[in-house]
Amino acid sequence: MTKPRVGTWKTTNADVRDVSHISATLRFAHAHNIRISVKNTGYDFFGRSSVPNTLAVWTHNLDSIAFSSNFTANTCPLTTIQNVGELGAGVIAADAYHFFSSKGMDITGGNEQSVGLAGGFA
Repeated sequence: MTKPRVGTWKTTNADVRDVSHISATLRFAHAHNIRISVKNTGYDFFGRSSVPNTLAVWTHNLDSIAFSSNFTANTCPLTTIQNVGELGAGVIAADAYHFFSSKGMDITGGNEQSVGLAGGFA
């Protein structure tokens, strides 16, 4: 990857697939003084997913979905919560709706099912 030139509208995407990719991308950007943006599955109404002259961390392929009937957080081992779902940053609404409905759970999201649920106010 090369540093984007000032004055261009090009954004370079880093297709991250796990946490180590995100860490490497952030280290690279820091070492080369490159601004970071985050891109999920598509666009952001306010344009934050296509910021010019940035290295975009593309989270589309972080699409894991998990369900736990008895969940205990590492930071709070004395408390167990029932029926917890976990979504990767790239999960789209349709996949989440289908997965969690099969578990008897509802999930809040928008009408456009191709939109990723993570980010913004999710």
